[in-house]
Amino acid sequence: MKKIVIVVVLAAILATGTAFADPRPNGLGIGITGGYRGGWGGDHYPGWALALKLPSFAPYLGIDLDIYNNNFSIGLTADWNFVGVDFAPILGWYIDLGGYFGLSAYDKNSYLNLGARLPIGLTIKPIQILDIFIAIVPSLGLGFRVSGSSDDGYFHFPAGGWGGNLGIRVWL
Repeated sequence: MKKIVIVVVLAAILATGTAFADPRPNGLGIGITGGYRGGWGGDHYPGWALALKLPSFAPYLGIDLDIYNNNFSIGLTADWNFVGVDFAPILGWYIDLGGYFGLSAYDKNSYLNLGARLPIGLTIKPIQILDIFIAIVPSLGLGFRVSGSSDDGYFHFPAGGWGGNLGIRVWL
C-alpha cells in the first residue's frame, strides 16, 4: 500500500510540474507593444516597439524606431524575468529586471540615454502560443548629449521615469 501511495504522489507531482511548465523560454516569441513613456522632468510620449524573445537567449527584447519630421530615435530594452507567478491557468504576474539604451537625434543635437528598468506586469495566456501583457515600467538612468550645437555639454540625472506597455506576443 505504501508503494502505491508513493507512486501516486510522485505521479501527481510530475503531472503538476508538466501542467504548469512554461515551454516558451526556449522558443521564439514575436509581437508588438504599444507604450507610454513619462520622464521625470515632465517629458512624455507614446511609442511602439517590436517585442522579441529569441530561443535560448535569456532576456525579453524590445526594439523601437521612431522617425518623424527631422527627428530620429532608436531604442533597445532587455529584460530578464526575476519573478513570474501563474495564479490561474491563463493569468499570471511578473517582475522583470532590465536595462535600456536609446539614441536620438533632433534639433541638430544627438543624445544617448541608458539605464535600468523594472517592468511589473500581468500576463493573460488565452492559448499556449499567445501572450497578452500589460506592465508598469519605472526606469532610472543617465542622459548625455553626444553631439550638438551647444558648447556647455549635457548631462541628465535622473533620466527615465514612469512608463507603461500593452502588448501581444505569439510563440512559434
